[in-house]
Amino acid sequence: MASGDASLRDLSTCISAGAASPLLSQLSSALTVSPPLSLQEGGFIAEGFSAELDSWRALARRDDSLLQRLQETYAARSGVRVKVKHSDSLGFFVETAATTPLSERQGFLPCQVLKSHLRYKTSELTDLDTRCMQAAGKARQLERSLFEQLKEAVAQEGLLVSRCNAALSVLDVNCGLQRVCRLCGLVRPSVTQGRALSHVIGRFGPATGGSASRGRGDAYDAPATGKDVHP
Repeated sequence: MASGDASLRDLSTCISAGAASPLLSQLSSALTVSPPLSLQEGGFIAEGFSAELDSWRALARRDDSLLQRLQETYAARSGVRVKVKHSDSLGFFVETAATTPLSERQGFLPCQVLKSHLRYKTSELTDLDTRCMQAAGKARQLERSLFEQLKEAVAQEGLLVSRCNAALSVLDVNCGLQRVCRLCGLVRPSVTQGRALSHVIGRFGPATGGSASRGRGDAYDAPATGKDVHP
């Protein structure tokens, strides 16, 4: 197919030009494999693209790795075994056994006393509570800002993107027509300088009696357009 060959050549040219542009690698690393249909859903910027966005997301979902890091920090500071937990009433807190109380001089402020455990707050955890409340909104705001930056980068490469879209559209149509031809047994006609139309194998238009080889003036129904075809 001449148009198919041309679209493949154009697409190949666009891909080569795109490979030399930083836009392709930027979009590949920035966007998730299956971005949502709506920006309101969020989650279209990939993990690892922005350290700040990753940190806000970790706060919003109270990532276990964050609690583990805090736990290791406070265990090293106090010298005893502690756990960092979260509850709706206290927010983030440090918990230790009642037999190993923590020192206020090390920044551990008592907030709850249980029969078998003691719970403490720290200035870091109080700040973390505030940030955690803001995390979801901050993550959405930052993600939208990053998306706007990507839009600007795409706009600067607008001509290249448009050419790629056009080439892909033509290729998509040709692939669809190829499938139709394969399923329906349609073939590309061989055009000669003669006046006769020879129908050897398959159907072209409605079945008719008589010879399959006809001269000028005989009409055939074209299934693609519904118009008469004259050799």
